Amino acid sequence: MFWMPNDSQILLARKFELGRIRLWMLVMAMSALGCQSLIFSVQPHQVLTDAQAAILLNAKDRVLSSALLFGLLTGMRSGEICGLMAKDITHKGNLGRFIKIQPNALRQLKSKSAEREVLPLHCQLETLLDTSLPR
Repeated sequence: MFWMPNDSQILLARKFELGRIRLWMLVMAMSALGCQSLIFSVQPHQVLTDAQAAILLNAKDRVLSSALLFGLLTGMRSGEICGLMAKDITHKGNLGRFIKIQPNALRQLKSKSAEREVLPLHCQLETLLDTSLPR
């Protein structure tokens, strides 16, 4: 019997650029796990306590602690931080560095109004970028 995807499966395939075979594999895996729907529920986020944030900032994981530091000092969303690229960071002379948050190959924004520029970076982030960015 030939398998035909339903409307929600087609939308999922388009969103994540899945081919027909990969979509079929995903649907088969989901049905094996007992998932009936491709609609995902939203789970509320909890704010980290000071102790939890301190543990993560002091972790030996450079990527995790850097991402958390960016979030704490800029107010950027986690998806914006994960999609940050070197070309998004601009230097404006004696004003310091700024981050332009815009859609790119790694991320889409929630809305057009989410596109913005983070005004000047904290000195700790300047130091972090000096040691992390390619020259």
